Amino acid sequence: MNLSIIENEILDLLLDDYEAPETIAQNISIKITKKEILSVLDSLTTSGLVQPFIYDTASQQYKKIEPASTNPNQEVWFLATSVGRNWAANNG
Repeated sequence: MNLSIIENEILDLLLDDYEAPETIAQNISIKITKKEILSVLDSLTTSGLVQPFIYDTASQQYKKIEPASTNPNQEVWFLATSVGRNWAANNG
């Protein structure tokens, strides 16, 4: 699997901590729109390299969600999966 420069950079940001699209936009070296970031996150999620989550304030924990269940009114966070961390370790 080959990742674009932007996919690789976003994956790198998600290796150690949960990130929301807004924080990705603040920490990425390439200037892209939130819509473009969401498109890359969708691609990385489809590839199994990242997982979307929502933060449950009642339990104070991140909970996995299915990509199709993403609601535009929800704040969604992303984290690299074990597959994504392995890919980054072997291809970074």
